[in-house]
Amino acid sequence: MFSACMMSAPGGYADGNNSILYNGKSIEPSLIDAADTLKISRSGVLKDSFVVYHHFDVTTGISNAVILKDQRYHIVSRGPINAILARCSHRELGGETVFMHETDRLRLRDLGKTMAFSSDLVIGIATRVEKELPEGGVDKDYGDLIFKGFVGLYTPIRVEAAKAVNLCAKADIDVLLITDEFPETAFGLAKSVSIVRQEDCQRAISERDYLKIDKGLFVSDLHHYKVFSRLSSHQKQEIIRYHKDTGNIVAAVTQGLEDALPQMESDISFVQSNEPSAAVRYTADVLMRNHSFEVIPECIRCARTI
Repeated sequence: MFSACMMSAPGGYADGNNSILYNGKSIEPSLIDAADTLKISRSGVLKDSFVVYHHFDVTTGISNAVILKDQRYHIVSRGPINAILARCSHRELGGETVFMHETDRLRLRDLGKTMAFSSDLVIGIATRVEKELPEGGVDKDYGDLIFKGFVGLYTPIRVEAAKAVNLCAKADIDVLLITDEFPETAFGLAKSVSIVRQEDCQRAISERDYLKIDKGLFVSDLHHYKVFSRLSSHQKQEIIRYHKDTGNIVAAVTQGLEDALPQMESDISFVQSNEPSAAVRYTADVLMRNHSFEVIPECIRCARTI
């Protein structure tokens, strides 16, 4: 069992009246008061824009910001492709704003998924411009947005992690990836280190997928499920138990106390921590510093020699 989480701009200035200037003009005191109430630091005032408020929704993964620029309020939403596309009614095409048909939405979704297979993270970006400050606060789900495009981020896979997966495969050890990344990104990561092959047509199993799946069928086809995304600790623990029930010896790579349940359920626990707590030191079988994945096959090699 292999569990991993593959995880100064120019400022504004104040005049003699202690009023922040925006494009050379004094911003209304009411806006400054609102910013102070929302605990926005004065460093949020940039040369040509002012962040009125910003909010990140842990459940959806969407980040919303309202930015004052050129005397207009720009709503900017960033997040998972499907969630962003669901909030868009238009898209930008050749510099023009056009209506987004359902076929456009499906095509863009598929394009984003294709990008995710070769990137660590792909997010969608959408905007909307208002003349007045939008109502609803920082946690509002903004809709009727204009889809602007994708941003793909790529971080090279650690060489030692890829080597560890390769050595485990040669030693006839099945490797699974359980991560807090979104499903498309998780599957892309798994392909990058050869946990799944390029020709495999499966996808990452999300928390929602796992709740719907028939557990009897899941257990009978257990070896086909290699990639899991954003599962709860109880679900991770259950998957480890299923593998143990088939007679396998299960080792889990965890991040520390947040993965206490899968760590305790596994036969062998590798914990990634540079400054482990006392609880982690006493419960972990192997402590991995600086994400030293090469320790895993070396430990297995030594154990088999003994």
